[in-house]
This record gives sequence, C-alpha cells and structure tokens, in this order.
Amino acid sequence: MMSALSFQPVLVYMSKVDGRFAFSPISVNFLTEVMKVFFAIAMLIFQARRQKSGEKPLLSMSTFIQAARSNTLLAVPALLYAINNYLKFIMQVL
Repeated sequence: MMSALSFQPVLVYMSKVDGRFAFSPISVNFLTEVMKVFFAIAMLIFQARRQKSGEKPLLSMSTFIQAARSNTLLAVPALLYAINNYLKFIMQVL
C-alpha cells in the first residue's frame, strides 16, 4: 500500500499530455472517494454475513444511523484528505 502511494507523484506527472491533464483532477478525486464508499459497503456486507447469532444486526437501519452519528467527525479528515489529493494534482500543473 505504501509503495503505491509513493508512486502517486510520478504517475500524476506521467499522466500529463503537453503539460496539462487530459482529464479533470476533480473527477479523479471524486471517483476515488466513490470507490472507497463502494469498498466500505462491500466490507460491511461481508462482515454482516459473518456475524454470530444473537449479535445486533449490522445492516439494520437503527444500527446504521447510530454508527453514522458516532462517526460524523471522521468526515473532517476525509474532506481534508480529498483536498490534499486535489492539491497534489494542481501542484503538478504549476
């Protein structure tokens, strides 16, 4: 995982055509975040299938809302991380 992250600046630089990106950096960041959501949902479903009898169901609406409320502050670093990734693209253009 860490080796893949270390290649990011090189891959960003190599993706330029005539000094500019042939794609929208915002769309790249958005699609990256969407893929993270899909991965998280897939892992939630995987864990829900493995839960033992007698445990509170992971996929119930009340459990979902309670977990969402207790994790709302996690959106702040996630937003900062997305902004950081966007700035990495912008700094490569300058």
